[in-house]
Amino acid sequence: MGRPVILSGVGCYHCGSDQTSKAGMNKGKQRYLCRACRRFSSGEPRTTTKNGERKLRRAANDPSESRLIFELRAIAQRIHRTPTTADIMELSKKGRARSLDTYYVVFGSFQTGLKRARLKLQCRQEFSEHEKEHLLEELRVLRKRVKRPLLGRDVRGMTWV
Repeated sequence: MGRPVILSGVGCYHCGSDQTSKAGMNKGKQRYLCRACRRFSSGEPRTTTKNGERKLRRAANDPSESRLIFELRAIAQRIHRTPTTADIMELSKKGRARSLDTYYVVFGSFQTGLKRARLKLQCRQEFSEHEKEHLLEELRVLRKRVKRPLLGRDVRGMTWV
């Protein structure tokens, strides 16, 4: 008689079954074998595609689009404005919202989720041509002063007059 099967509690990303068990390691990550569909998977919904970009894979227990849209509208009503990614991260730490990854898995991006929920997007600030030229001139002066191309850390915290 063989070893008894010990279920891992991780859901299968292929068929949604909870009948998975540990099946070794692959590149330092735990592998799981689904007893229902006989396929292997890692325990994480994130996977890497052939060209190296990271892709999120939808799990069987992820909420539907309509459920997330309902939750986004409820959050917007609670905070009296369109939620940002920072709001969602803060609320998910408190257990009052789903993680940001859930929105990326279901909608592809958080902004797409906001559009589908018909919430007003946070607009970027628009500048007049004169203001744009003034900002560019300040950046050119700063670049000459540091004598190298500018990095994000060079301009963070600057006050623009």
